[in-house]
Amino acid sequence: MSDLIQVVEIVSTFIWPVLVFVVILMLRRSLERFIRASKKRTVGDLEIKFDERLSALSEAVADIRGPDRHKRLLAEKRDRLLKIPNVSFHFADRDRISSFYNDYFREPTVDSLVREIASEVSGDVSGKLPQVIEAKAGGKDLTKWISTIRLPETSLNGMFLRYQRETIKSDQVELGMELSEVELSELEEFDNLVDKLSQQFSLSVLPEEREKTEVALKERAAEQALSTLERATGWVLVEGSFLISDEGNDFYKCMYTHPVSSYTEQSGHAVHVSFLLPKSKIEPSVAGNYLQSIGGEVPLHIYGEIWQPLNRNQGRWEVQITPLAVY
Repeated sequence: MSDLIQVVEIVSTFIWPVLVFVVILMLRRSLERFIRASKKRTVGDLEIKFDERLSALSEAVADIRGPDRHKRLLAEKRDRLLKIPNVSFHFADRDRISSFYNDYFREPTVDSLVREIASEVSGDVSGKLPQVIEAKAGGKDLTKWISTIRLPETSLNGMFLRYQRETIKSDQVELGMELSEVELSELEEFDNLVDKLSQQFSLSVLPEEREKTEVALKERAAEQALSTLERATGWVLVEGSFLISDEGNDFYKCMYTHPVSSYTEQSGHAVHVSFLLPKSKIEPSVAGNYLQSIGGEVPLHIYGEIWQPLNRNQGRWEVQITPLAVY
């Protein structure tokens, strides 16, 4: 008999929670059906407009979330950079800028011009060439003349700006490295939503639950940002305030503190984006400014190539860039 009682007690221990859960679920579904079937219900003297409040609640949630913040900030940066009329270089790798520009623009232009001239001479293409070209095309030594074609000279400023614009338009340069912290918008959305639900709908979240959710969102946001920096490769265009430090006779080190650092400091690490600036190649107009700015921060744009991405396994909490141009 005692064994039977013990079995009944054990079964009851498992069955009761299940039964309670089922009853709660059934009540919840009944309530949902009741709400859907009713436009209005009156409890005492209080008239509750179910559909209207549910609609308002949905609108509040949608309003908090809004458009994708990362895409918006990226689009704003892209539009701003595409409209820059000129730049004041602090540093420019002249040889590489000229080489990249010629490879990207001038060779296709010359090739197109040569094909057009050759077609006119052979009669394959009808149409009118400028008089100077037409006169030359009638000569005997066309090959020699083509080899001495000179296109109009373009300033270094003009070359770089055109190259920068075209690589931005064709998505050949990463613009969002310093914007990785926008993933933290999830945390901002959560905080705003909790506040709005409390003010407009008298719905509250327990403090311990709110804190628990905030910690989880911070950890996820930081991990997303760090993973992005670990995968960094190719060409980037970063803008921000860079700390200037003296690295001896040859270089200045320019270092940007990534916003995700505020979420990694508890582990004793700050995340940086940095590059070395050769002192001998700094533009004379700003050379003195750099000397006076050691230990301070300067707003800069850097167009460059990733040298080393962040690598937590190797203890490197820094993304290093080789600059093509700084302005």
